[in-house]
Amino acid sequence: MRMISSVLAITSSPRHPSNSETLLDYAVEGCRETGASVEKIRLTDFMIRPCIGCNGCHKTTRCVLSDDYQMLHDKLQNANHLIFAMPVYFGSMCAQLKCLIDRGQTFWVDKYILKNKPAQSIHRKALLLITSDHDNVAYVKNIEEIFRYYFLSLNIKEHQTIYQPHLENKQDILNYPETLERCRIAGKQLCVKNLGFQCKVSPTSE
Repeated sequence: MRMISSVLAITSSPRHPSNSETLLDYAVEGCRETGASVEKIRLTDFMIRPCIGCNGCHKTTRCVLSDDYQMLHDKLQNANHLIFAMPVYFGSMCAQLKCLIDRGQTFWVDKYILKNKPAQSIHRKALLLITSDHDNVAYVKNIEEIFRYYFLSLNIKEHQTIYQPHLENKQDILNYPETLERCRIAGKQLCVKNLGFQCKVSPTSE
């Protein structure tokens, strides 16, 4: 009997509706086609303060700051697979998402300092959905380098990236139906073992 996957889908854009969130919605559709349980959240609905570098998490893996992060920490830890959707701001991800990642020191401590066993033994995967105005592969490289370290702490074994540039207005993504379909297929691949999930998809300049 095939295990039903759980997916946490995070949209980080401060703009609603946004092009990156539309990509996320198509990926979520693909996940649900497999029977997966998907929870979609908007980071802007949560209050997450920046990491203050206090090392308070080094003893317990729990952040000492009082806000909504711990709730998201538990969701990130417990989901089988993760999807992150983001716009490019000044050559990297938006501040809302970077703030979440910086608070992920809690995961790094758990794995590399306290040396605890992973909360899950499954092969965890992730999907990155990136949108931008200008077409510059360096944007993707910047973002992927940040996620490379984050995924090590989260025990993410492989990820796929879909990048769509040439988007300025809120729903410009609707002019790229082929990218929307790629996201739907990628969401499906994320949840089904041996369905051709690729470690990386080259950025498109269509």
